[in-house]
Amino acid sequence: MTTRYLSISEVSERLGVTRANIHRRADLPEPDAVIGTVRGWKAETVDEWWANANHSPGRLPREVEEARRNKTR
Repeated sequence: MTTRYLSISEVSERLGVTRANIHRRADLPEPDAVIGTVRGWKAETVDEWWANANHSPGRLPREVEEARRNKTR
């Protein structure tokens, strides 16, 4: 099975923030993969980091928010 890694653009889209905001974050986790100069993160790495990051409260990745909404239905 192939492991899927998120690019910086996909990370910013997943979190609903701009790429510039992602690049400004000093606490961005180490990438799970590096190919040349391209960094990649597993979705789980991004979600865990965002859930524990020092940012505005109440903002979770879109997929996490949707999953929580779907559980309560």
